[in-house]
Amino acid sequence: IVSYNIRGDFPIDHINENEWDKRKYQIQILLNYYKPDIVGLQEVSTNYLPDIIQLFSEFYCIAFKACDSFYDAVLLVNKNRFEIKDQNYFWISPQLVNKNPHLTVYAVLKDLKAAKNCAVFCTHFDSGADIGINLRIKNSKTLIFKQKEIACNLPVIILGDFNFITNNKTL
Repeated sequence: IVSYNIRGDFPIDHINENEWDKRKYQIQILLNYYKPDIVGLQEVSTNYLPDIIQLFSEFYCIAFKACDSFYDAVLLVNKNRFEIKDQNYFWISPQLVNKNPHLTVYAVLKDLKAAKNCAVFCTHFDSGADIGINLRIKNSKTLIFKQKEIACNLPVIILGDFNFITNNKTL
C-alpha cells in the first residue's frame, strides 16, 4: 500500500524543471519497485490522469474531479488482486471554503486471494494556514463518520495527505 502526493501542475514547475513529463517516470519506477496493490494519489492534475491510466494499466483507476483543474484524491487498485464492489466519493471540506475543495474517494474491494472484503479511502486535507486547524479537525470527524457508515464492519484502509504534523491536535 502506498500513499503519494504527486504534486499538482504548477507554473513554477515548468521553470525549475520539475514538470510532470519528468516526474511521471520517477513515480512509475518507484511503484514498479515496491509493487503495491493499492495506491492513493493526491493532487492529480487533470492532464496527469491519461498518463496515470496508461502507465499503470494493471490498476483500476478510481477518480472523481474536485474541480476543473484536478482530481484531489485518486485510488489505483491492482486488477489481479481485487474486484471493485462499490466506488464513490464524498466532500471532505466545503466546496465554498476556498478555490480548492477537497474530497475523499473510496472503494469497497473484494480481495481475490483472501476472498474477503475491505474498504479503502483516499483523501486530501487542506494545507492552507488561513483555513486552519479547525477545518482539518472537522475533515477528520467527517472522514471517521463516513468511513464507519460506508465500511460498516469491514476492515478499513485510510490513505491520504492529511497536511498536519505529529504534535497537531488533528491527530
